[in-house]
Amino acid sequence: MRLKEIASEIPLVIGRHRKKPTKAEIKSLTDLNQRIYKAKRKAVTNAALEQWPGNDLPVFKNDKAATEELETLVSTLEETCSFEPAGFNKEGIKQHVLDVLNERRRRIRKGHDYTQ
Repeated sequence: MRLKEIASEIPLVIGRHRKKPTKAEIKSLTDLNQRIYKAKRKAVTNAALEQWPGNDLPVFKNDKAATEELETLVSTLEETCSFEPAGFNKEGIKQHVLDVLNERRRRIRKGHDYTQ
């Protein structure tokens, strides 16, 4: 076989840099699936805010204890909040928790106080 024939048989898979579904993917879902996905995403948000309330947010980069705490939260939410039609699985839940905490950090830097 020539290289061109071998290369044509290999399926091309473009890797996603994010684990959560994109807005276009969400809009392509049915109305019912959109509502279910958004409800599950909201439950993940509420669980993250309950786990880490206030202005003192953990940094997961070099802290093994905080990373283990995040993994524990994600594994508990995986059963109830995963939604396969949208591709919202364990990695998506973890990414959403990180996005929520990063948005809170951004608002804290701008002067918002979550303790009040």
